Amino acid sequence: MLILNPKKAKTFIVPTAKKLNVDSELVEHLMDYYWKEVRKALSELKAPRVTIANFGSFRIKSWKLDEQRLKYQYYLNKTVDDMTFATHKIKSDIEQRVNEIDALKVIVLEDAERKKQIKDKRNGKVDNQDLEK
Repeated sequence: MLILNPKKAKTFIVPTAKKLNVDSELVEHLMDYYWKEVRKALSELKAPRVTIANFGSFRIKSWKLDEQRLKYQYYLNKTVDDMTFATHKIKSDIEQRVNEIDALKVIVLEDAERKKQIKDKRNGKVDNQDLEK
C-alpha cells in the first residue's frame, strides 16, 4: 500500500521561485492570494461548483443549502423578539445570506435539471413534446 504524506504549501515556495527565477516572497503572496480566494469561493457560496486545477471539483449539495437556510431562519425568528440596533445589523446580514442561499438553490436545481435532461437524452428517453419537432 502506498502512503502519501501531505505536504504544506510552504514547502513549494522556494523550489517554485527557483524554477521560475522569481523572488520567493512573490510566490508566497501569489499562493496565499490564490488559496484565500478558493476558501472565499467555497465559504461564501459564490457558485454551485468550484473547480481547482489538478485538485478536483467541489459541488454544493442542495440538502446542505436547506440545512443552512433552516439555521438562518431560526436565528431570524429568534432576533425578532428582542430587537436592538446591534441585532438589526445582524438580522440584515442573515437576511442577505438567506437571499444568497435561495438564489444559489435555484442555480443548483437548474443545474440538476440540465443534467437530468442530458442523461435522459443519452439513455434514449425522449419527451412526447420533442417528437413533434
